[in-house]
Amino acid sequence: MPTAEYTFPIAAGHRAMCASMTPFTAKTRGLTTRRPTLRARPFNPYFIPNPAYNQLNVHVGMTWSGWILRCMRSTTLNTHPLLFNNARQPFTFYGSAFTVQPLTIGVTAMYHW
Repeated sequence: MPTAEYTFPIAAGHRAMCASMTPFTAKTRGLTTRRPTLRARPFNPYFIPNPAYNQLNVHVGMTWSGWILRCMRSTTLNTHPLLFNNARQPFTFYGSAFTVQPLTIGVTAMYHW
């Protein structure tokens, strides 16, 4: 997972930090749910491969006198790819699919003594 973090002083005894992480998932290729082996080559004509998607997580924070305050925003791009989509399966009457966690915003305060 590519990560970038930068910490810099902003005043006497105070430091600020910003970080970003970007997990990337590649597209599932072919019409199989797993990699074919020499013995068995699973094939499903109704299989919908997962698309490639990218998430961006951002953290901004500050430290002073033993306190650490961080604000975070995960899944900043707010993408909603359909994962494990089985809408075309012949024996499924209700197509189902999953997606990644939606946009999340949070604040963390910690004290180190």
